[in-house]
Amino acid sequence: DHPTAVLASIEKALAAESRAAHRAALGLASALIAEPVARPASLSAVVDLASQLRDDATSLALVADVLGRNRALALAVIGEASAAAHGRTIDSLERAVLRLGLERVHHLACGLVLDELAGRTPRPTVRAERRTALVVLTLAGALAPSPHRTDAMLVGLFSGLGHILLETRNAAMPDGARHDIARELHASIAAVHARSWQLPAAVVTAIGEHVRPTRDNDGAVVRVVRAARIAATLA
Repeated sequence: DHPTAVLASIEKALAAESRAAHRAALGLASALIAEPVARPASLSAVVDLASQLRDDATSLALVADVLGRNRALALAVIGEASAAAHGRTIDSLERAVLRLGLERVHHLACGLVLDELAGRTPRPTVRAERRTALVVLTLAGALAPSPHRTDAMLVGLFSGLGHILLETRNAAMPDGARHDIARELHASIAAVHARSWQLPAAVVTAIGEHVRPTRDNDGAVVRVVRAARIAATLA
């Protein structure tokens, strides 16, 4: 998923298209790869909370410490917990985590990551992709074997990243070119940016190949996320 390799795959995937559509789609894909996408501020919390999810020795204090490093996430968790308490005041992160549970807290963090990528006024298609991504990560977490669960959830979270970037970074692109990229290359584009955010290599590879697995990478995470994505899209 090195940018040069992705651009080569663009040429191959779109070789049958008309010259105009080819140029438009190639230009869009090149821009999506070349344009830096800042690592979402809440991504560190997502990764840290995922580590806590798989650690049987975790504690409320450790989880609260992760939340305390991200003000937006801390406020979201306190707000959600207060709403769940039906008017009772939740005045600490530890009590909020106890009320919501670690999985719900992790889900909130994932939502914040997608919100950062989508921007302040997302288009309806982006809002729909956000909902789909949260369903995919939930299904992937439920379906994946225990050793692969947190990786599957992270891959599920970013399984639609290419679609979100396509919609938010290039709104004026003709629909035909947009469709070509969404169909053929969104996963590879997502993997390029996931690598730039220094996500684990296995996660980056699975993000890039969950649509069309290779024989060498048809592992548990890829199979689970592919199935979860199909199920979420059909739901």
